[in-house]
Amino acid sequence: MHPGARFSDPAELYDLIYGFKDYAGDAERVRTLLNGAGIADGSTLLEGACGTGTYLAYLQQHFTVSGFDLDPGMVAVARRRLPNADLFVANLQTVTVKEPVDAAIVLFGGLAYVHPEPNLAQACQALFDSLRPGGVALVEPWLTPGDHQDHSVQMAVVDLAYLKVARQCVPVRTGDLLTLEFHYLVARPGLPVEHITEHNALYLYEQAAWERCLTAAGFQIELTDQGFMPEKRLFICRRP
Repeated sequence: MHPGARFSDPAELYDLIYGFKDYAGDAERVRTLLNGAGIADGSTLLEGACGTGTYLAYLQQHFTVSGFDLDPGMVAVARRRLPNADLFVANLQTVTVKEPVDAAIVLFGGLAYVHPEPNLAQACQALFDSLRPGGVALVEPWLTPGDHQDHSVQMAVVDLAYLKVARQCVPVRTGDLLTLEFHYLVARPGLPVEHITEHNALYLYEQAAWERCLTAAGFQIELTDQGFMPEKRLFICRRP
């Protein structure tokens, strides 16, 4: 953690909350999938919704990486982790790149933040346009309406000697829109307990919607079981 962490920004807590994720193993699987799709080591790779840049930190060992996120706090953390990478603030729907890249990834359901479906279609088109002809994108969809369990309660805990964090959320579903209002309680020695809130809204798209939007953008798609979330879905998308 950065010693000057400003805990009023949840981005500074993200890596602790998701410390259970095997980023190194997932990144190696991304590399294997891209290599198998014809994207060789040394190629250029762009990550959309890159968060704090943890995937990119491992992928930079094999690719020339860049990335973007809508959250400036996330990008600030990512820049500390990857000071030599091109990291910038941008929207998945409207992002443009200086030069087309060989590969792009949007993992952990990042595109589910884009809704409704016409906006998702626009984001898929922007992803397509960021690739050179023959380029490959890996897109990990989020939950479908049938995947989500209504009346669920979520909690994540960080228990360190110098820092205690409890993040709780009661998801609220309105149609196929799922609102996640995260409440963080953050305790550090000698300081008052902080209460931080973070708002997220993700859409529960049916698989057919993902397929419509990706193919309408021009991608040739293959749905695999190589995803990194429990649902194990991943689209391999090629720009002809």
